[in-house]
Amino acid sequence: MITDRLGQDSSTPSRAAREGEAEMAVLTALEKLSEDQRRALELRYFQGMPAAQIAAHMGRTEQAVHNLCARALEA
Repeated sequence: MITDRLGQDSSTPSRAAREGEAEMAVLTALEKLSEDQRRALELRYFQGMPAAQIAAHMGRTEQAVHNLCARALEA
């Protein structure tokens, strides 16, 4: 999950603070998405799954996965 990545390699207090703020902003934004949008983004961008694999995992078409991700990123 993103929270595992954002806190790494903080060499200064100000960098750590900025990273903490960025993490909170991302988590807040993710909470506003639908469950399907959130799941599609997590699988695609945090776990690096290709759209075809996400589609199979979610029982959707590849186009539906692309649409979910696009709408989620817009939101």
